[in-house]
Amino acid sequence: MLVLPPSFWSLFPMKFVLVLFFLFSPFCSGQTIYATEFEEYEDGAENLDDWIGSSPGTGSYGLDYELVSGLQNSAFIGFERPVQPLVTLVKAHDFDPVKAGTPTVTLESLLGVEDSTNGRRDTFSIVFLNSSGDLLASIQFRNGDDDFGLWYSDGVTIRDSSLDFIRGELQLLTIEIDFAINRWSVQLDGIDIIRNVVFHSGNKVIDLGFTGVQWDLSSNVTLGYGDNYLLIADWYVRAVPTTSFKVLGLSRVGVVSEILFEPELGFSYQLQTSPDLSTNFQDEDSEMTENGLRYFDPSLRSFSRVVRKYAIPVAQ
Repeated sequence: MLVLPPSFWSLFPMKFVLVLFFLFSPFCSGQTIYATEFEEYEDGAENLDDWIGSSPGTGSYGLDYELVSGLQNSAFIGFERPVQPLVTLVKAHDFDPVKAGTPTVTLESLLGVEDSTNGRRDTFSIVFLNSSGDLLASIQFRNGDDDFGLWYSDGVTIRDSSLDFIRGELQLLTIEIDFAINRWSVQLDGIDIIRNVVFHSGNKVIDLGFTGVQWDLSSNVTLGYGDNYLLIADWYVRAVPTTSFKVLGLSRVGVVSEILFEPELGFSYQLQTSPDLSTNFQDEDSEMTENGLRYFDPSLRSFSRVVRKYAIPVAQ
């Protein structure tokens, strides 16, 4: 078994799946494209046999058991010297969300970056590729001293989000992509990293060919690798239908408005407003009732949406 440093992940939280579904009418949980907590795999350096990796035989990705107490199997990428400076590990989906009638796709993963002990630090990315293998977009966990933090790419331009992650701690990454309008949003532990920005700005075909991770060395030669690594506790990819929730109506008495629907147990709802229903969404004070969501609306705002949130405990 791969032996990794035991002194980290001291703040390991209970595993939760947190999903955000939005528009004027919220979505249901949708179709599962792929879901794993890696318990179905045997622990070992390269037992992710239905994932595709670019550095076989090196131990630079794979599975290990109880890296975190109670976690059992988890996947990792990094730690051992690879065969090239950019290592890719992806899961094939070959799914066209728009043609399938479920244009919104979510990815949730509990993951974290453990720092290097050899003084060299690298970048780990969550990547989205189309069915031809072209990189569409990525979220980058940059572990270097000069550019540390969360960056994102639309396949053409890489930008700094000006936000950081926490080394040595598992954090919940939530990604939502609308393939119909080519926009996406990303949260880490419920904090917006990006919100409703362009997903892919290049000229590649946009579909869900692969999801996965990359390890990009800061050195141009593999001898300069850092023994940092990305740990991945689970990986959930879902397609979200857009017609499964029905708004029953609207009511307004004076400055009090109410969106009428049937709230579901286990969910909370948040009203957001925007000047154009695509940018600068702001949370507004609102109150749940047995008939829907009530809020004060003295300006008669036209562009609103309801965000539905839920948390499902996942068995450890």
